[in-house]
Amino acid sequence: MHSRFEAIYTLLSEEYVEASDTRKRQSSPSSILVLGYSMATEVRDRIERAIGQTGVNVRSDARYFLLVNFTEIVLEPLVADQENTLEIEAILDDIEKDTVRILNDAMMTHREEKLGGGEVLISLSKLYPRLNVSRYRLWN
Repeated sequence: MHSRFEAIYTLLSEEYVEASDTRKRQSSPSSILVLGYSMATEVRDRIERAIGQTGVNVRSDARYFLLVNFTEIVLEPLVADQENTLEIEAILDDIEKDTVRILNDAMMTHREEKLGGGEVLISLSKLYPRLNVSRYRLWN
């Protein structure tokens, strides 16, 4: 990845968290702060914790990919579901565990100094049926 994109993805991640929180607060206060959680911030923190657990050197594009997808495609639909009885903390735990699993798998075929979004996408696709979040049946 060209170095200028590293900075761009870092900035996009920061702006995403800020904009996501602001947008949700304006549209539906209950969707952004459920039991005191700011969803994008919590997901970002769980991703960073998972990265720390694995010791993997992760590029900003991979971080952004995980942040947007776990927030928009997993957490937000589950929070919006009126029939959902899951605890948000349990969902965040699943996201963190799945991030560890994805990063560890991606490192097995990784050839660059830093792990990028492409490797994360390939690992996520390969592992999806065995990920904790797949049990929520959001996509099948």
